[in-house]
Amino acid sequence: FVTLFILMIPIYITILHLLHNEIIRKLKYRKFKIKCSIQIDNKIIKGYGYYDTGNGLLYQNTPVIFIKGSPINNQGQVINVSGINETIFTYLAYKGKLTIKKNILDVFVVFIGKKHNFFNCNFLLNKYVL
Repeated sequence: FVTLFILMIPIYITILHLLHNEIIRKLKYRKFKIKCSIQIDNKIIKGYGYYDTGNGLLYQNTPVIFIKGSPINNQGQVINVSGINETIFTYLAYKGKLTIKKNILDVFVVFIGKKHNFFNCNFLLNKYVL
């Protein structure tokens, strides 16, 4: 029994380590996940948004929100925004309305590929939306 116990210790430690990391990861980002919806051209997209305090992207004093997925149509407008170190980014954006906790805010919405990870959320929000 002692030999079996000694052989099982690394397995127990590995399982405890993986559980600990998963619990810490879920709790760490929990307060930044917000249930919200975005309306673009009478189409409503619901899901969770990750409140990114480092994203301060504005276009014409309106927050820019990123969504995983493909564009609804090609009726968006091309916007140029400056990022870090005055780098200019060009996006196809759509005017929309963001609803968070019964608050409605005008935003520009940019669709990006589904491969991006917003901490298991659909939207990457902006620090100016709350």
